[in-house]
Amino acid sequence: LSSGSGTKTIRAWVKDKCGNLSGVRTLSLDYWDQSQIPTIALFQFSGGGPGAQSGYTATNPVDLSLLPNAYGTAWLVTNSASTPVKGDSGWIAYAAGSGEVGLSYTLPDTEGSHRLYAWAKNAIGQIQSVGRLSIDIYYDKHDPTVDAFTRTSASPAGSRTVAFTLSESDVGSGVAAWLVNESPTKPSASSGSWLSAAPSSFSVESAGDGSKTLYAWVKDRSGRVS
Repeated sequence: LSSGSGTKTIRAWVKDKCGNLSGVRTLSLDYWDQSQIPTIALFQFSGGGPGAQSGYTATNPVDLSLLPNAYGTAWLVTNSASTPVKGDSGWIAYAAGSGEVGLSYTLPDTEGSHRLYAWAKNAIGQIQSVGRLSIDIYYDKHDPTVDAFTRTSASPAGSRTVAFTLSESDVGSGVAAWLVNESPTKPSASSGSWLSAAPSSFSVESAGDGSKTLYAWVKDRSGRVS
């Protein structure tokens, strides 16, 4: 066959002993040059919002990026491991050499882990069959909660350091950070004050004697704050 992937046409004739030639017969086939396989060279999750850990999101749709190789002329992202058909309406055209593609993908509206797959297709409709890339994303729809926050040091206190016990829970991605302060304002998920381990004491920062109120907060892996 001639070089390169594409539709190939083969023609056949026969000749008898007198030198008479038959009419031509043809057959066509799609040939896939194994050195020109369309693939996705890069597929990644761009982030799940402020304060989210890698692989977790509290937002939907999610931001992704991918990069087809030189033989890919279209791409598709699915949440199924089954190879899509070449006529699927979701294929997006891609011009070779145009660089990384940024996209927004809507996850199924179900809390939990979702695996996404990226596919490439070439000009004659052949779909990537090897080296398939996938990513796992945990979609979290519930805020964590502080279940109990109890002072264990004496009151009135002669020290600015207040001891306490703190318990928390989360039905989604799991609690990942803790914060205690003197403000009733919900802290930002991206605040630099979050701690990676549960605290057991806090040094009062406001000046003067008198009644002080402490607030406890927790944040889960997806960046949701109690």
